[in-house]
Formats: sequence, structure tokens, C-alpha cells
Amino acid sequence: MKSASANLFVRLLATLFLTTVSLEAHAAAKVYRIGFLANVASNRAVELKPFLSRLGDLGYTESRDFTVEKRYWKGNVDRLPALADELVGLKCDVITTSGTESAITARNATNSIPIVVAFGPDVLRLGLVKELAHPGGNITGMTSIGTELYGKKLELLKDAFPKLPRLLSSGARPIPAAIKRKMWKHSRGLYGSIFNLMR
Repeated sequence: MKSASANLFVRLLATLFLTTVSLEAHAAAKVYRIGFLANVASNRAVELKPFLSRLGDLGYTESRDFTVEKRYWKGNVDRLPALADELVGLKCDVITTSGTESAITARNATNSIPIVVAFGPDVLRLGLVKELAHPGGNITGMTSIGTELYGKKLELLKDAFPKLPRLLSSGARPIPAAIKRKMWKHSRGLYGSIFNLMR
């Protein structure tokens, strides 16, 4: 993976795996299972190859030390619960997810197996974690913080155009009420009104 965020995810997943799997305590005693839940095998957001390569650099060998259980729901969201249940039933030591639907379904399937969220969801807004600094529960990983940046973006816009009384937002869908409240809260009443225009 070429992006900095992708490299960070590889390090994060490897760190969690190495924390969960202690060679000193479990030397050659068990073959660990890594679950992978994503939409399609060609998902460019997450690739397992760099992660597996990094584990190899650290002395871990697939099949000897760990296996990877891959489950792809291929656009059929109705398959997700069964696929997540399969990973739980296999007693995976860690499950990594790609995409919002995968993360939510994995969380619903288990509250004990560690889940590493790769890319896609705003885990805080979705209620998957209590807070970013101390997520609690069994979920960690990457998150989209777009909603947290709305207020700062509004402040910068106000600095650039101080006399602008109203804001018009254009997007593919209306701004959800919860996000609009967050925008208003963080903007500290910089604008008299915030309107949304569907594209």
C-alpha cells in the first residue's frame, strides 16, 4: 500500500496481532486465525499482502503460525451476518473489517474477539466506540473523522469570507440532522443559517 494511512493500518493490525499473539507465552503452541471481512476481494482500500509481508519480516509464517480466513459479501449485504458468524464460529483471534457494513456487522457478531476497523466508517458517529482516545469494548483501528472536521472547515470559511451570513451545502444527499447539529455546534453560530442543496 502506498498511502500513509494504508501503511499505518498495516502497522496497527500487525501490532494488535503481535500483542494478541505472544511468542514468549505461546511458542509454537497454536496456529492463530485472522479473520478478514470485506465487500469484494479486489477492494483497493485494504490489501492483506503488505500485512502478511510484515508478519513475515517479524518471523511469522502463514500456515505455520497463523491462517487468514477471508470472507467477502460481494455486494450482498444480506450475507454479512452469516459470514461474520462464520468468523466468530471459527474462533478467530482477531477480525479485521473493511467498510461500514462490515464493521457494524462484526461488532454485532462478537463483543469479545478484537476487531480492527480498516477504512470507511466514522466509528464514533456510528456508536461503535465510546470515544476515539478510549474506544472501550473490542474495537480499534482507523476511522473517518470527516464529521469532526466540519466545524473547523466552517471556521476557516468564515475567516476567508467574514461577511458571509449564510452557508449553502451541495452534496449527493441532504445533510443528516445529527451531522448538521455537529456542524452548528462546532461553528459556534458563525452562520445564521446552513442550507443543503441536493445535487
